[in-house]
Order: sequence, then C-alpha cells, then structure tokens
Amino acid sequence: MAMQFLLLKVINGDFQSGFTVALDVEQVDDCSVTTVQRDFYGTLPPITSPLAELYQDWMLEITSPRPGQARRRRGIRIISTQAVATSYQYQGQGKERKLLRQAMVQWLSSSLPAWQNLEKEILRCLSQSDGETHLIVQIGQSLYQASPETAAILAKLPWQEWPLLQSASPKIHCAVNTCQYSFTPVPTSVTSPTNFTAKVHRYLCPELRILHLIGNSDGIDLEPDRQILANLTKNRGLRVQVTELLQPDYGQLSRTLRRSPGFDLFVYSGHSEASYDQELAVMLFAGRQGVTIPDLQLSFQQAIANGLQVAIFNSCASAQLAEALLDYGITTVVSMQEEVPDPVAHQFLESFFRYYAGQNCSIFTAVQRSLTDLEEFDRLYPGVGWLPVIHQNPRLVPPVWQKLREPARKVRRIGVTSLVITLLLVAMRLLGLTQGLDLKLFDWLLRTHPIAESVDDRLVVVTVDQNDLDILRQNGLQSAEGSDVISDGALAEALDKINSYQPRWFGLDIGRDLPISDGNTRLQEVLQNGDRLFLPCSFPDQQGEQLLPPPAADPNRLAFVNFPSDLDGVIRRQLLFGEFAQGESCPTNQSLALSLALSYLGQENIFSAESPVLTLNNVAFKSLEAKSGVYRGNEVTDYQILFRSLPRGAIREISLSTLFADTENRLNLKNKVVLLGYGHKDKHSTSLEKDIPGVVIHAQMTKQILDAVLEGKPVLTVASVPLELLWILLWYGLATGGMVGVVIMDGVPSGDSKAARRSQQLVAIVALLGVTGSTWLVLWAGGVWLPLASPLLILALLLGLTTVGEFDRV
Repeated sequence: MAMQFLLLKVINGDFQSGFTVALDVEQVDDCSVTTVQRDFYGTLPPITSPLAELYQDWMLEITSPRPGQARRRRGIRIISTQAVATSYQYQGQGKERKLLRQAMVQWLSSSLPAWQNLEKEILRCLSQSDGETHLIVQIGQSLYQASPETAAILAKLPWQEWPLLQSASPKIHCAVNTCQYSFTPVPTSVTSPTNFTAKVHRYLCPELRILHLIGNSDGIDLEPDRQILANLTKNRGLRVQVTELLQPDYGQLSRTLRRSPGFDLFVYSGHSEASYDQELAVMLFAGRQGVTIPDLQLSFQQAIANGLQVAIFNSCASAQLAEALLDYGITTVVSMQEEVPDPVAHQFLESFFRYYAGQNCSIFTAVQRSLTDLEEFDRLYPGVGWLPVIHQNPRLVPPVWQKLREPARKVRRIGVTSLVITLLLVAMRLLGLTQGLDLKLFDWLLRTHPIAESVDDRLVVVTVDQNDLDILRQNGLQSAEGSDVISDGALAEALDKINSYQPRWFGLDIGRDLPISDGNTRLQEVLQNGDRLFLPCSFPDQQGEQLLPPPAADPNRLAFVNFPSDLDGVIRRQLLFGEFAQGESCPTNQSLALSLALSYLGQENIFSAESPVLTLNNVAFKSLEAKSGVYRGNEVTDYQILFRSLPRGAIREISLSTLFADTENRLNLKNKVVLLGYGHKDKHSTSLEKDIPGVVIHAQMTKQILDAVLEGKPVLTVASVPLELLWILLWYGLATGGMVGVVIMDGVPSGDSKAARRSQQLVAIVALLGVTGSTWLVLWAGGVWLPLASPLLILALLLGLTTVGEFDRV
C-alpha cells in the first residue's frame, strides 16, 4: 500500500518566542520506509493565547459529569503524581472546545514567512503523492528535557484543527501522531518473530492471535469490548483467536506476554491512570493494583520479538502507555489522549475493527473513519474526536489487517497455487504436451555435458561422396553420367578393397536391391562370399518407403538400417530389435549397429545372457517402454534404447578415394569394424549436429554398445513412470519449500527489506537449483535421464509469481 509520512519535528522553543521545526518526508510501501526529504526547516510562530489553560478548560468540559448520568469513564485522571481528582463541574454547550479550536486555528494560520514556506512545502509533497498521506507531529527530546510542560501541551493539542489539514482533506489524513524523537536514530526492533516456534506458527497458521487484556472495570461496562472481539470471528468470518486475560496478576500477565507463539495484536480495556507530569502511566487491575509498561519491559519486548505489531489502549489517558510501548519497537499503537466516556470507547473500538479488520483499511484510515462515527457523541462530549491518537513508529511499515498474518496467507497461497500448477503440468506431461521442451533440454544437456572422446581405434567409416564418384568416373569405374549413387562395379571394387585389409567385421549402408550400371554379376559374387559382411534392408517407414535386401542375400547376414526419429526429425533413439512377419521383405530382427557389435563382442567371448533384457557382460540395455521418458505409447515400438550421439570426429572417417589410393595398406583396417556408406546423402540430425550421414550414425550406435560393454560407460536409460512422477513431486516440494523459505526469510528490517528480499530469493533459488541439480547430475552420470521440462516449468512459474509479487497481494 503506497503511503507518505510527513514528519513535523518540533525541535526547540516556547509559546512566547515560537518553535523551530523541520519537515521530513518518508515514502512507505509494503516492504520499506524510504526517506525522500530530510530537514526542511521552518518556524512555528509564537502564540499569545493561553493554550495550556484552554486545554485544561476543555478537559474539564468533557470530563465533568452530565446531569442525571452516572460517571462512567475508563480511568481516573491524576492531576499530580500523588493527588487524584474525583469530580468535575459540568460546563455544557462546548464553549471551551470552541475556544481551544479557535486558538489552534489562529496560531496555525500565521502569516510568518518561515511558517508559510513550510506549509507550501507540505502542499508540494501532497501534489506529488498518489497514495495516502499522514502527518506525524514529533516532539524533540531536547524540548522535553528543557521544558517538559511545554512539550506535554504540544503533544496533546488537537493538531487536527490545522487549517492546512482541513483544506487538504481528504488528500491528507487528519490522524495526527505525537511522539518523542531523537536526532540520532536508535535502531528499532524487527517486527518479524525471532523465536523459532513463533516463526513457524506465524508461517503455517493463518489465525490472527489477539491478546485482550481486561483491567479494572469499576463503574464501567467492558462486556461490549469482549463482544466486539468475539464478533470478529462470528459476524465477520475472520480467522481470529482471542486470548482473554481478566484482571490478571503481574506474574500471569508477564508469562502470557512472553508465551510462544506470541500475539499479533494487543488490546487493553479497562481503567488506566496517568500523571500530569507524565512520570506515571498505569493499567489498573483487581484491587486497583497498577502495572506500568516499564514494569513489563522484558515481557513486552519478547512479545514484540514474537510478532506483536499493533496495540490498542481503549482506556483513559493511555497516550503515555502507548509512548512507552512505542519505545520498545512496536509498529503502531492507538490510544486515548484523555479520559474517554464508556459509550465512546465502545463505539470507537467497534468502528475501528469494522474498518481495520472488515474493510482492510490502513490504521490511519480506520481511525479517521471511526472519528466520523464518533460525531454523534460530540454534542454530549464536545471535542470527543480529539481523544483517539495514533502513535506510529516512522521507521516501520504500518501493517494492514491482512499483513498481520500475511506470512501464513502467503504460505497457503503458495501451497495451493504450486499444487494446481504441478497437477496441471503433470497432466500436460502425461499428454505429451511438454515433449518438445523435454527433447530440446535433452539435446542441450548432451551438448553442455559431452563425453570426452578420443578417436575410436575399433571402428572406421568409409564414405562415398560426389567427389569420389567423379574420380571413379574419371577412372572408368563409374559409367552413369551425373549419377549420385555408386555403380555395382565400383561398389564391388570397394568391398574387395576393404576385405583385403582383413577387417574383423564390416557393414554396408548402401542399398542394392536393383542393378546399377555394369558390374552387377561381380557385386553379387562379392556379397555372397562376404562372410564378415552385413547387408542392409529396412522396414517400411511412415511414408511407406523401404529398402529391399540385395538379391539372393543370406538372411543371416542381413541387418535393418531403420532410424526411429522424433517429431522434429532428430534421432535420439536407436532400434536394436524389430519384430518382422513371415514373408516380410526385410527378414531380420537386428539392427546394423547391434549386429556389428554382437559379432565383435562374440570374438571377445562375450555373448548375450538368457534374459528378456539384452545383457552383455552384466551390462543391461533396458528397452524403452510405452510412455517411458517423454515419449507417447505409439512412438516407442519394438526394442529401443536411448542414443547418446557423439561429436563427428569421435570415429575415424576416410573417403573412398583415399581407400583406393592406399596401395601400400597404410590405412590399418585390420581387425577393425568398417562401415561403408554415402557421405553426401542420407543425411540426418542428432542431438549434437545436423546433416550427419547415416553410416556415421550407425557407427556411433555401434560404438555406444561397445563402450558400455567393454569400457563400462553408462547406458542412457529412462526411469519408470512412477519414478518420474516422484521426481516431479520432488521438484514440487522443493519449489514450494523454496518459496516458503523466501517468505520465512522475509523478516528483515523494513529499510532494507526490498534488497534483502531479492537476496533471499536468490539464495533460495540457488539452494533449490543446487539440491535438485546435484541430484539430477548424479542420476545423469549414472545414465538415468529424468525429464526436466515439467520441474523447470514448476520452478519458473512459482518464481515468476513470487518475483512479480503475486503472493504479496492481499
């Protein structure tokens, strides 16, 4: 709530020569108090009217018994520390109130330039403010020390009658606070609880806690006060817990004030007394035993440390009680300046809570509107609207009703909101709506956490590109002009050349279901005699296209070359086994990569175990299941595993021209796994790169299997669906806990709360990401891929709502 304080500091002087004053301007928002302007000096003019006498006459007027009415007032005014006045004469007609008002108006309407300049500065500040503005009159300690009687009169005068305030209404509120101040600011207590139990209770329990202290009730009726507080829950539906103390002894009151989890608001109803020279102010209990605020200093300080922010003294002459309590660091106190008639006290308390609690007004607005309701008593008690006084600590933010228990409401809003967000994102996850983001994050993780790879000495890829075809054509091995496929004769020569190196195994990724140019007979002989050669075929793809095996090929030497690609065309999985039907054109159930890897490992005496899960040398290659990871059920068929793509240079590549040019067998292909395929066509995309030849991808898939079995490198897999849901719920719990942590750490001095809150949010975010990030990295290092889209969206939405202040709104 935007608010502006105008602090009029009366520094020194007297009524005869005038007073030196200074104006400070404080800007208040929900989190902090900022000084906009300091020490604009002016002069409060001298006055010839006897203000002290006029004030005393008005007090006699309002406190004198009315004809035919019993004296029912909430306190007995002590005219000195020893003497007690027991009766006053009724003056009637409001004459003394009128004289005091006229004297105030005449005094504060002075044409003294130094005073008018200060008024102009106040009007300028009003014109630049869009929110509420409140005047706080502060009496300097030096003035109290030099002339306590003068300071006491200044603190009690009806400043509401200042013509400037009347003309500026409702732009400026007339609720005026009078308090002592020091030029050397003394650090105030923090209103956030410091006791651990009180802090936890405040953050988890939304019920606002009120301590209602009921004092001596001789001759007055305090039952309406009790009903007003009880009706906060019954009639207004507010979540309030009222603790009543009926005329307690000193020990009981002290223990209750110190009790954890503490209270948010303190209300005193009953008799109180105050000395004229302000040396004594007491709350009265049974047997007219008096207790002062300093008597309970440590107890009140503990109550404030436990969260007490607002106090209301609905008793006579309680301004001195309020001032004493304000010194301990409480935010706001409302009191009665002088003796208050019992019906007026009832009406004020009822009106105040109606506006403050029922309409969530600021304390200033609630008091101002309550004064309007008291106007009905003005004829009987002239000037009764001058009695209620607000005492505000200008260095702390005055809380509205809902802010008294705002942490608990924030926690509840965060919990409900985060639960709704989590359920929504889980539903989106199950429907596959977050798949695109999850897959992009998978790519990003592979790019940012690549496995350090040296060139593999077990595999070699021989590529055929357009330049190779042009060279073959020049040498008479490629007859088709402009063709981008290798002819049968050239392919036979290439296979013979590779076979001459005595590779351990080699695989062909070039389709040859139909003859191409000359040399078909020679090619058929090579293909049929290649006992270490795997030939390609493929199942029909989504467009119905397929690759048929070469004629008369041995089914035991066939391997399919299908790639399961995602919707964005990126290859992130490899298909190891595929079920084929009888009579199908590609009669094999093993991929080219798996066939080459199993053949290589077989020569190392490593064979697959008898198990539904492919297991080699105790390394399990667990198949992706329907709806596993981020994939929908219809996207995962047959036996698939995740593909950890590698940088292009991880496997040695040579061109066909280089192969043919090696007449001295320097390429060292013996005992290697060699793959032959096109380098200028059959391009695909992986998580790391685009436009990668299919033959290179087959080689990377073969390497992935060999690395896992022979070198113990982790096999990428996904967690089960229940584990993924637990993972998302873990993020939900940590994200919610992090946001609650931000609320809990919000208890900082108001002047620094904005910066501190941002720092606390940063700490919570870093801690949250550190915990979850470390957990994820441990799992990722072990080869388990857990989706990140839903958890990150949960975190981003909650942090976004917190950052923009969504959880701060009332």
